[in-house]
Amino acid sequence: MSKPAFAWVTLITLITLLLTACGGAPAPSAEAPAAEETDATTEATASIDAPDATTEAPAAAPRGTLRVAQPIFWGGAESLDPSSPVAFYDVMRPLYDTLVVYDENFAPAPALATSWEANDDATVWTFTLRDDVVFHDGKPFTSADVVYTFERVLAPDSASLLSSILSIIDTIETPDDTTVVFSLSQPHAELPVLFIPLLASIIPEGSGETIGETGIGTGPFQLEQLDATGTTRMVANDDYWRGEPGLAAIDFVGIADADARIQALQAGQIDLVFALLPQQAALLQNNANLVVQQFAGGKWAGLGMRTDTPPFDDVRVRQAMRLLVDRQQMLELVQQGTGTISCDTLVWPGDPHYWEGKCPSDSEQAKALLAEAGYPDGLDVTLYTSNNLPYMLPLAEVYQQQAAQAGITIELEQVAPDAYWTEIWGVEPFFVTGDVQYPADFILNLYYRAGSPYNVIHWDDAETAALLDTARATLDPVERNERYQEVLQYLASESGYIILFYRDEIQAFARNVHGVQPIIDTDLLWHGITKTEE
Repeated sequence: MSKPAFAWVTLITLITLLLTACGGAPAPSAEAPAAEETDATTEATASIDAPDATTEAPAAAPRGTLRVAQPIFWGGAESLDPSSPVAFYDVMRPLYDTLVVYDENFAPAPALATSWEANDDATVWTFTLRDDVVFHDGKPFTSADVVYTFERVLAPDSASLLSSILSIIDTIETPDDTTVVFSLSQPHAELPVLFIPLLASIIPEGSGETIGETGIGTGPFQLEQLDATGTTRMVANDDYWRGEPGLAAIDFVGIADADARIQALQAGQIDLVFALLPQQAALLQNNANLVVQQFAGGKWAGLGMRTDTPPFDDVRVRQAMRLLVDRQQMLELVQQGTGTISCDTLVWPGDPHYWEGKCPSDSEQAKALLAEAGYPDGLDVTLYTSNNLPYMLPLAEVYQQQAAQAGITIELEQVAPDAYWTEIWGVEPFFVTGDVQYPADFILNLYYRAGSPYNVIHWDDAETAALLDTARATLDPVERNERYQEVLQYLASESGYIILFYRDEIQAFARNVHGVQPIIDTDLLWHGITKTEE
């Protein structure tokens, strides 16, 4: 699928809900999918029939408990602390809010912050906060909580993935309870986008020692039980600032294996599963008790090469490993053609700074580069993968077959799902990788800035740092976009990533569940989901 006009349905749904919550728009009137609907597959389009987060079960029905399957990424070490390197992202969105979210144009929109403005050179940013929000423990949300959250991120001993990204913040001041002023060491024309991801979730002042277990936030649900490899339960926060949640509770059930998650859904043990492959979705389409929802998104998949480790410390080898890929064939075999080809950029097609690029397959050129690098007879490498996420193993198998045409012998090493992200990812020289969509400046600094915990390819490059600093400091939006294009083109040629495609999102849920929006799971608006108990 070529570059689609795809993200906007997702984001239009999102902003409609957010503006409604903030008093900026009337409540949508769309209803839940009709009970007599027989087709078990629903594809999100521009139609008014797309699922809407405000859909509700019959008014007389009691609020239900939603059972959600979630992978186990950190082997049971998962923490509810947004600053933890093993943060439990899959369950954090219902617990926390951020200052800023996205609107339908993929631009910053209000959440806990109602507005913001910068001085003339974008070195001082002033944020105004909501005054009607309380934490789960009843404490009012104020500017002191924002200062505490980000000063903790920036502390010298911080393990936060945000620490390198937000290091341009010099001081944070609070003129009053609803105002926060960030003073920067260098201009940043898009500072609000850095406060959108879950990593920037706001926690209560003074909660750092306990937040990993308590999960106290301002979100629509509050923690009752934490068990990453078992069941993590959260119950409705009826004082939520956007309104009373539609569910009584959510149970997140840890299931490490991707196939086991599907089996649990089919058996009725689970109500909702994310990140399905088209092949898996096909198994569910004739199940009258399930709805399969598909939409274009920005989650990316690919391979990581440690640039500090032979043979990948040679740029010619890295370029050869990229050139040998037939990306269209890869998309067809792994995703049945659904999704969008990527030319080695982490920035998804819905982002204003997306760079499309060209990346034809050329195995002969790959062979020539390997010969120049000292491997005239080819190369033997080990590629690590897992079945933690459904695309990981088939992606590795297809790459193995394609690499053979360029004289590269790849041995596949499959690792247990609950050990992959802690023992293999960023540790071994060559590994399957992927992540969710983030704003351009955020993801580029997260994955390429020296010192960032997510710099798992160990990329330490002064040219990259200079290009990123220039891009974020450029005030004119047209010129700023040109600078980001330069960054992306440079990284696609030089760095240690082979980013193959952006996946179409496919999620399946029980037919008695309503209001599941066509939005990636990390951005899902959980308070709008309902379930009719049967």
